[in-house]
Amino acid sequence: MKAKERDLELEEYLRELVHPRKKELQALRKLILGADPAVDEGFKWNSLSFRTQDWFATINVTGAGLRLVLHRGAKAKAGAQKGMKIADPARLLVWPAKDRCLVSITSAKDLREKRAALQSILREWIEQL
Repeated sequence: MKAKERDLELEEYLRELVHPRKKELQALRKLILGADPAVDEGFKWNSLSFRTQDWFATINVTGAGLRLVLHRGAKAKAGAQKGMKIADPARLLVWPAKDRCLVSITSAKDLREKRAALQSILREWIEQL
């Protein structure tokens, strides 16, 4: 799919989304886009996704919340078995694999409380891509 088509899909998705955490989705989107000037967004895997050279983050809209998936693209990369070394003193990250982790957002307050730690995590993640 071409970038323009993906952008149109993204705009349509955001316009039509009806979800109790839509404001938090927009705030999380802004946070990710602000993590590094190289970050761009698109519609990938039927979700709002982010990339620099490759896709690295996807926001899943769940029943009542949001789940940010940090990953290293669609397919495992060489060296993925080493995993990522990400500081997580706030213990936000859940690691289902060595090259992928999850952060749950349950409310506006939850996002505000996690914001600073999440900014740091995003910057570290992008540096290690």
